[in-house]
Amino acid sequence: MTSVRGEKLARACLAYLQDPTRESFYKDWLRRLVQHNSYTQDPAAIRRQAELTADFFSSLDIAHEDAESDSGESQRIHKKRSIQAHFIDSESSLYGPHLSIRVSEQHQSSVATNPRPTIGLVSHLDTVYPDNVLERHGFQWMDYAHDDAAGNRVLGPGTMDIKGGTVVMHMALNAMRAISPSSCKSVDFVVLLDAAEEENAIDFADVAAAQLGDPRYCLACLVFEAGLITSDNRAKVVTSRKGRCIWEVVSRGIEGHAGNAHHTSRNAITQLCKTLLAISDVTDYSTGVTVNVGTIRGGKGVNSVPGEAVAEVEMRAATPVAFARAAAAIEALGSTSGDHTDEPYVTIHRRLTLPVWGAGSSGSTRLLRAYERAAKDLGYVVEAEARGGGSDGNWLWDRYDVVDGLGPSGYHAHCSAPPPVDATHAALPGSHQEFAEWKSFAPKAAMTAAVLLELVHAAQGTRAPHA
Repeated sequence: MTSVRGEKLARACLAYLQDPTRESFYKDWLRRLVQHNSYTQDPAAIRRQAELTADFFSSLDIAHEDAESDSGESQRIHKKRSIQAHFIDSESSLYGPHLSIRVSEQHQSSVATNPRPTIGLVSHLDTVYPDNVLERHGFQWMDYAHDDAAGNRVLGPGTMDIKGGTVVMHMALNAMRAISPSSCKSVDFVVLLDAAEEENAIDFADVAAAQLGDPRYCLACLVFEAGLITSDNRAKVVTSRKGRCIWEVVSRGIEGHAGNAHHTSRNAITQLCKTLLAISDVTDYSTGVTVNVGTIRGGKGVNSVPGEAVAEVEMRAATPVAFARAAAAIEALGSTSGDHTDEPYVTIHRRLTLPVWGAGSSGSTRLLRAYERAAKDLGYVVEAEARGGGSDGNWLWDRYDVVDGLGPSGYHAHCSAPPPVDATHAALPGSHQEFAEWKSFAPKAAMTAAVLLELVHAAQGTRAPHA
């Protein structure tokens, strides 16, 4: 394909991706990825999703045009060297394998001995939906992509979070290769898919670091969680996210008969509730701290004084200082060892720490500016977004330059239940269920393709491709 001037890169990428044959190819692959459900806690389903995704990316052949190819066989060998998929076992047997796909013009052994610049593209394999929930709600792939009356939506588990983002990654790489075939000669593109992002599996950070290599050689790490495009063409790019802690709060009392031994028993639920109220009071909207008591269980019947009760608590905060203070305040509410006598006592055990992705990092700002330039070429305005939910960006931003929200626009992530029968606003498909806006896929991919080209040519010390 003829190269174009740098300021027109995004428009050229968009025109390439909007070809009807390519649109049909990508929608069909999205359907295939979505129709194979991949619940986080189903390792076999995650492995099958990884295999399917590797097959999807094998259709990319980032081989420069002057590569030697005397026969069909030698071309196929070159293709195998270009796309290298690796399944990496999760630390926990509860989860399936992570997936790494390296798109490179160098053989793997050469990459190991001669480090090259890398660009990371991050998604995940898992969704939040158990099979029985999807069956109960009748939630499945539904295609309204070319139905204006239905909002041009594609519905199904993962259309927005995050299989749509995986498709956008492929689209961006494909458009980049088409617009500038030589752009892949000096940079490796590392596609990384987390097996258990929805449960914040901590080992993925080390997996990503091992695949991306030395931060000095990594030009960017791009995360493809969904990113909203508003009706007035404002595209959100995530540049910071709240950190997150999860605790198990356990109250232990003295079990007894509610009628005969009430005076000698100690109610664990009562004590747990008192502690949870104090924990909830750590919430401080002025500093961006929120605390949520998510689950609580205990007791076996109303005629027994419960001897144990357990709750799960989550805290989120926007800055490292607020995060540390809130975590310390919560953990200080646990009982000390001297309290473990004949009164109920509470232990607070931290199960997860997802670090804050702090606002204002130089790396995120640099990439935000690149997306602003690419979006302007398409008639969009990019706006930085600070998001309350976590992502793999939280694990990576302090090692690499990261932006997030690069996947398609959509709504109702994690929602599968159909709308109430009497809902007045349920006329459009997806009024209460997860969907992605199909018309957002090509523009979001074109923006990333243009940014990739800008990064590559900056690393090469050349200008973006021109006629």
